[in-house]
Amino acid sequence: MLESGGQIIHLTPPVFDPLPLQGKTLPDGLREYRQPYEGYDEVLTRYSRWLLDQRTNGWKVIDIHGPMKQFIAKQREKDPKFVLAGDGVHANATGHTIMAEQILRAWKIEGGLTALQQNKALLSRIRERQSLLTDAWLNEIGHARPGMSRGMPMDEATRRAGELMKRIRKLAEEQAAPAGNK
Repeated sequence: MLESGGQIIHLTPPVFDPLPLQGKTLPDGLREYRQPYEGYDEVLTRYSRWLLDQRTNGWKVIDIHGPMKQFIAKQREKDPKFVLAGDGVHANATGHTIMAEQILRAWKIEGGLTALQQNKALLSRIRERQSLLTDAWLNEIGHARPGMSRGMPMDEATRRAGELMKRIRKLAEEQAAPAGNK
């Protein structure tokens, strides 16, 4: 990947929230965990700090853990039962919005998710590319998901995805350009 000019961008992990799992988590100090560890977010927080520290080594790291944790804390001031993930792990739409905003901010996409959602052409191309590659990869590995679209061969999908990426970059650059330079 690096040989082709790709970059590695690390994301800190999403939060783990034991609140929706009350009575289903296990305490610290056990030999084995067949259920989630109640303090697992402490582990994720330490790992997030380590990843963020790697920026001093030239790593590209986007923090999603901290903003998600801050959002939960702020919401719980108003509603102590607030959750971003009904199962403590898999974020809902609000959680995914927080993650997306951090990525867009790191990529310097002016206006964040709102601007992206308003740029229907850009969003359409992104969705088209994602669907194209998802179907091709699932087809390639022999996944038999019910109702799955039959994907094209990987080499053709990769070529088309590359063409779409050029269009996506052009649309994103146009959006990022100041109004007088468009």
